[in-house]
Amino acid sequence: MANIRMSFFGIRYVSNKVKDLKLNWWLNLNALAADTVLIAICWQSLTAKAFDINLQNSQIILLGTAVWLGYMADRILDGFQITDRVCSARHSIAFRCRKHLCFVWIAVLLLALFLAFNTLYFSELYKCFLLATFCGINSLVNVFDKFGKFPIPKELRTALLFASGVFLFVALGLPELTTWLSITFLSFASLCFLNCCYTARWDRTTDITQGQSSLMLRKRLPFGIFHLMSYLMGLSYILFSFFFSEKQNLFFLAIGLAMLSLPLIDNLINGTEQRRLLADLVLILSAVFVLI
Repeated sequence: MANIRMSFFGIRYVSNKVKDLKLNWWLNLNALAADTVLIAICWQSLTAKAFDINLQNSQIILLGTAVWLGYMADRILDGFQITDRVCSARHSIAFRCRKHLCFVWIAVLLLALFLAFNTLYFSELYKCFLLATFCGINSLVNVFDKFGKFPIPKELRTALLFASGVFLFVALGLPELTTWLSITFLSFASLCFLNCCYTARWDRTTDITQGQSSLMLRKRLPFGIFHLMSYLMGLSYILFSFFFSEKQNLFFLAIGLAMLSLPLIDNLINGTEQRRLLADLVLILSAVFVLI
């Protein structure tokens, strides 16, 4: 899900093939963060079902637009910074169309603000803008933290912010915050963090070529640890789901299935883009499967 721009790896310039890079429609969906929007909406619906919360259409739309704005802001900034080192599909679109995407991004932001001010109460607006402020600060850290000195790695920041967005309107619909809400939030954030770590592993060559980095490159952790964590946590969530209430067990079943899929994709699928797309597809399908 995330990359961190770094400079101490050096710059490996490659011939600029951005204009010749052919993008299939499924790569375009990933490049334009459409799959990430679907992930957020599906898991928001699953979380709402687990806690018997009826979401308004405006809340679903606002989550989708907020996720798109956050991810596309990161892509657009990458498009302006990476320039002739672009070699990935998602960054290729950001590089080619960065000026047009800026105008679209501003238009979507204005529409989202209009919808928020006309459909949300002040207490809801306050919490939404507080989360948006943290997202903005995170974007600034990504831009200026060239050497990764910030104590919280981007993968963890992305996971926590993404999970917060998914859970925000569900939490606002509850009369009070509960222990189960905290447990489900941390479970989903853990899934997002693992997804970020696997993505960082798959993007190692791309990150170095584009002058970027990730937690996997900086720490050089043995990835068998993440495989073990995925299997143990995935099986545990599936096992424990049988002891939860009827609606909450579907949430934890989806968490477990998604976690188990990550090491399988890592071992069985070749190609960075194919792995990323399949991992996102599994996140969508694991939520949709238990919803229906």
